[in-house]
Amino acid sequence: MPYEPQPIVEFPNLRVPVALIVDDGCPCINPVWYIRNQVNKQPEPAHERTIPLDFMKMFCDWIQEAGIRGDFTVLPYPAGLGRIDVGMEGVDGTELGAWLDLARMVVAPLFDIHCEILTHTNALDLTTGKMMPDCEREWIAVQDEPTLTEYFAAAMQILKDAGLPNHGLTQPWSYAGDEAMYARAILAAEKRVNGRKVTHNFLHMDNAGPYVPPRITQLDAEAGEAVVSVWGATDDYIWNTHEIDKREYAMSPDELADRYVTVDGSAGRLVELMRGGGPVVCVTHWQSLFSNGSALGLQTYREVERRIERPWGDRIAWNNSPN
Repeated sequence: MPYEPQPIVEFPNLRVPVALIVDDGCPCINPVWYIRNQVNKQPEPAHERTIPLDFMKMFCDWIQEAGIRGDFTVLPYPAGLGRIDVGMEGVDGTELGAWLDLARMVVAPLFDIHCEILTHTNALDLTTGKMMPDCEREWIAVQDEPTLTEYFAAAMQILKDAGLPNHGLTQPWSYAGDEAMYARAILAAEKRVNGRKVTHNFLHMDNAGPYVPPRITQLDAEAGEAVVSVWGATDDYIWNTHEIDKREYAMSPDELADRYVTVDGSAGRLVELMRGGGPVVCVTHWQSLFSNGSALGLQTYREVERRIERPWGDRIAWNNSPN
């Protein structure tokens, strides 16, 4: 068999890229309460309905201290309550403004800002501003390219108007439609709103493979245009901390951190990814970090960050987007 040369992948400064993806970020409300209420039709979900400004401050303190980088989702029209740049029903305007100030001044310099579409619950009628009966995930799956482009562009424009220029898109849950068309719609919206010809999105996860690279889903080399699909490489191992009736809620940060990397650095999902050559793309959610008010998830990630710095501090580099 003739020899076929294999591509050589070398990371900048020979350091493995590490990124933290925080989904479902939004001002003042707890997104999981509204998902359960509006999408799952639970009248009184067993979750805190709000996430106070103090928690955003805690998160900002941590990412500044530790130099964490990655992607942070900001919902442009959370749960149909209103545009974040204008005002949200039931949310104090001063608190909303303070949250956005922290997002602009602290988060945005370290993290790429993504729209996770518009509401993250039910789809929004762009003409009337009213919520539709279908959840966004189901509605998006059956739309054509022009409709998706308009919807994505509307989300990106709100973030831009709020002083948080969008770079990319995160899909709520999953997407069952034509992914090539989906990527074209993302690029068209990104070019229209932000003038960017290279962008990325989050849609897929692989929490078992030893090597989880990004993939190019849309490319026009001659025009210098591309969409990169960045795959998450971990499960959200702190997800159940936002459910008050789950065993994980009573676990310690040390126990939860073992799922990512043990104290001695011998086991855990991040160890598997480092042995596989990286990149290491961790995925979590705003409500997972908040943990229904206990901040157990955020404490866990503080411990995870300390543990990976011990053996790998000079071998890793915290990064935001690959483009």
